[in-house]
Amino acid sequence: MSWSTRQKVSFFLIVVILILLVSVLWSLNKVGGYVGSLNVSKVFVCSEIEPSSIPAPVSGKLNYGQNQLCIWFEYEHAGKDDKVKITCYRDKEEIIRQQIALAPKQGVRAFYLVKGDGSSLPAGKYSVVISNAVKVWKTVPESFEIIDADEAETNTKNTAAMKRKIDAQNKNKTDARDKSGAGNKTKLVKKRHKSGGVHVAKNKNNSRKHRRGRRR
Repeated sequence: MSWSTRQKVSFFLIVVILILLVSVLWSLNKVGGYVGSLNVSKVFVCSEIEPSSIPAPVSGKLNYGQNQLCIWFEYEHAGKDDKVKITCYRDKEEIIRQQIALAPKQGVRAFYLVKGDGSSLPAGKYSVVISNAVKVWKTVPESFEIIDADEAETNTKNTAAMKRKIDAQNKNKTDARDKSGAGNKTKLVKKRHKSGGVHVAKNKNNSRKHRRGRRR
């Protein structure tokens, strides 16, 4: 085989490989993505969700009595058979692991953390992780705590006591300002009265001198 023929064959093989590669990439994009392209965003732990709006994430601490919590997330660039794994931990121990299938391309999914009997979720420190074979996504908040009933009652009492203390301090400051203002006003009135008396006395003296002058 001559050198020219070898060049032609190599060029032909390169063209065929490029065509096959472009075809594969186009096919994968058609079904929603390719391996490693999945992206999960806005991963929230929330107590309630509404179809018409993005839910608000829960705070770092929740009082005991939560019957369910929702892990809500948006995703994009999902392939035809893409799945994510949701793993939930309580006090650093795994309590739930669940796989969820995703519709191709983009969408919204939600996973509910509930007990089988519908009772309140146990107290403890929780964290949730969403992952697939190549990526890990953390929730907002990354961790949260459900406070037991006794601690929640104590926190409520402490909060009420702190509020009463702050209100009392504010009232004392207001009363002190009012007393200070009233004292300054009284001093000013007395000063004005004293000044007026002197003025009147001067007027009287002037009047007496004027009368004596007329008598002379």
